[in-house]
Amino acid sequence: ASFLGAIQDRHIGRAIDLMHENIAHDWNLAELADAASVSRSVFSERFRRMVGTPPMIYLARWRMMKARELLVDTGLPLAEISERVGYSSEFAFSKAFKKNLGETPGEVRKSASLAH
Repeated sequence: ASFLGAIQDRHIGRAIDLMHENIAHDWNLAELADAASVSRSVFSERFRRMVGTPPMIYLARWRMMKARELLVDTGLPLAEISERVGYSSEFAFSKAFKKNLGETPGEVRKSASLAH
């Protein structure tokens, strides 16, 4: 897996760009494959091989990394951060955040405020 190779690939790179540019969009596999101009099966296999993870897992992790940045670097309310990274409810966002990063959004924000 080579992320640099993936972003330079005209098909996979296009999908990654879209995920990064429109993080809050409710992406699905068919839509990303269509944007990459390949079938869903080709897209999934190629993405996984090049990036090292399936596309929807990559998107979830990307969202959590961006959310973590917003929690640490801004004072935005949790509802706004949730919305910015593609979650329609704070509850769903908080649950996904804890599952992916092992700590709650509140714990991250508290740690960040103690460090400053």
